[in-house]
Amino acid sequence: MSDVLFYDLRAGGHLVYNTVYSANNSFDRINLIESTYGYTIAQANQINYWTNSNLMNLSRTTNRPPSGYDGISIESATDTLSGFNILNNEKLFNAGASYLNYGTSAPIQSYLGSANSEIISTSILDLLSSSDYSCLIDISQALDTPNELAHGIVWKVLVNDKDAQDEYDLMDPIGVGTHEFKVYFSRAMDTSVDPQISYGVTIPYNQKIITEEGTWSEDGKIYSVTHDVNIGVADGISRIRVQDAQDLDYFKIPVEDYRFNMLVQSAGSASTGWFAAGGLGKIDLEWVAPSSDDIDDVLGYNMYRYQVDADGVESTPVKLNETLIIEDTDESTTGVYYTDFNVTEGQTYFYKYNILRTSFETTDYSSVVSTAPLTSTLGDSNGDFAVDVLDLVHDVDYILGNNPEPFIFVAGDVNADNTINVLDIVGTVDIILNGDGGDSSSGSLDINFYPSAPIGYADFSWEGNDLYVESMHNVGGLQLAFESDFEYVLHDLPGIERLDYTQDGSKVLMLYSFNNTSIASTKTKLLTRIDNTKDIDINLAVAGTTTGAKLTPRFKDSELEAIESPFQSSNLEFLSMYPNPSSGEVTMKYYLPEQMDGVVAKVYDMLGRLVHIELLENKEGASESQMQLNTLQKGNYIVLISADKDGGTKHIANKMLIIK
Repeated sequence: MSDVLFYDLRAGGHLVYNTVYSANNSFDRINLIESTYGYTIAQANQINYWTNSNLMNLSRTTNRPPSGYDGISIESATDTLSGFNILNNEKLFNAGASYLNYGTSAPIQSYLGSANSEIISTSILDLLSSSDYSCLIDISQALDTPNELAHGIVWKVLVNDKDAQDEYDLMDPIGVGTHEFKVYFSRAMDTSVDPQISYGVTIPYNQKIITEEGTWSEDGKIYSVTHDVNIGVADGISRIRVQDAQDLDYFKIPVEDYRFNMLVQSAGSASTGWFAAGGLGKIDLEWVAPSSDDIDDVLGYNMYRYQVDADGVESTPVKLNETLIIEDTDESTTGVYYTDFNVTEGQTYFYKYNILRTSFETTDYSSVVSTAPLTSTLGDSNGDFAVDVLDLVHDVDYILGNNPEPFIFVAGDVNADNTINVLDIVGTVDIILNGDGGDSSSGSLDINFYPSAPIGYADFSWEGNDLYVESMHNVGGLQLAFESDFEYVLHDLPGIERLDYTQDGSKVLMLYSFNNTSIASTKTKLLTRIDNTKDIDINLAVAGTTTGAKLTPRFKDSELEAIESPFQSSNLEFLSMYPNPSSGEVTMKYYLPEQMDGVVAKVYDMLGRLVHIELLENKEGASESQMQLNTLQKGNYIVLISADKDGGTKHIANKMLIIK
């Protein structure tokens, strides 16, 4: 019998029997492929009747002692298994049940899928691999190259001139760019039928099919193709798959998807100009956008951060940006930028990013960069390495919600209470006049913060139309929030600065000095109500001493809630969208760092199709807008807000919406 294909046989057993063989009854050029159960191929010298055959992709047989059959069971100690190509089996051989006491097999003189004996040994079950066996299988005479008299198989695959099996450890990672693949076959092939070459990280290893046209060598044994790897190819260890080629006898090659691997790092290799620079209260990140040849459908970038503990264990990466990071359109700059302000001094942070494509698919991560923020000086909120009146102006600007940049929060928040208010103003004044006078240390490396716990009270009271404050301490700073229509006249307070502003629908009065002047040391009149028909009330308040210590404000024997600085960011922030899930009507809240030329909301279905578009308010600060989406079908959608300025897109943010 010759030139026969046995494919996907489902029952294990012996392929040769004593009663079958004679000199006129032999097997030549047989392909035994994809057997679900292993086979015993030799008994009592009968294997001598087999020649020039391929035994491939054989998997586990039924359980028999000592541990069941895996791959091909050797049950004769005298046969050499000469002239076979035996490869890609879960296990190449096992020392069969009846062979347990034979000692060492005759040398196997077949090609076993590799020229590396260490690789071959990992696929053999005998005494060296399991104590269940008391014998050895001798592979000392295994062939380095396949038997070309058998039907055609893949011999080896070279990627950039490195064997993707035997030289895998020597291979460089496959990054963005052009790479050469060479597929070597065991014999001359039909060059009118090109093989399909693909690779991937999961079964069936064809996530990426090489579509470029290749060429055959003159002898028809080598197929070569150059392939462009772009961003978006899944990073990781990819298995190489080869199929569809056929030999000159019209036998299709067995699918090769077992032996050859390569490490793909497309996103990482494209991280051009990617670096991190530590600053005061921040870490600046910068990289160069990939060219359109590498990826032509970039929607934006997402930044991830993690840390590594003392034992070298990495924390789970956390996405930092609420808004998509996009390429800077300023002609004077050439990169993509992101700044992480949520950092703690003395800590090292690790960063990586990925790309969100217009199909809403993401690439794999970039390479990793790391750094630590610089150590700041208490009070230096503008990060110029000096504490002076410029920092006071900076603090006031932040309290007003003007989003000054840079703002070193950890330095400006002199009492470490996680907000910027008049306490930080008077504390910074104290630093300017008296040096670092903080009484406790917390939160940041080498910074001696002012205490955030209150040391006493500031009591407010009305007598007729006059508001008074009284404290056992020298009051150096006040913030008071009234109803928006409340009108008053401030009492004469020599040496005290006054600031009036509105925040969250309230009228706010802030009093402070640049020289530690006391607003009140005894009961002191602050202001007089103009319209006595208006309610006498204080909604919120902050009070502190001339040295920056905190006082608890009280009115009508009740402690008042504090005034916090308004929300501000250097990016568009998609604050909320509700209800979600929704039956069709949704309310969006978003924040703009500055007035934009145009702001638009776009709704996409999960196939990336635009299904709704709506213009939004483009003013600086927080805004709210409603959308009617009643015409949309039930399902999941992406709502994307983009803001344009000076002819380019400056900000993008998105959220998932469910229509029920």
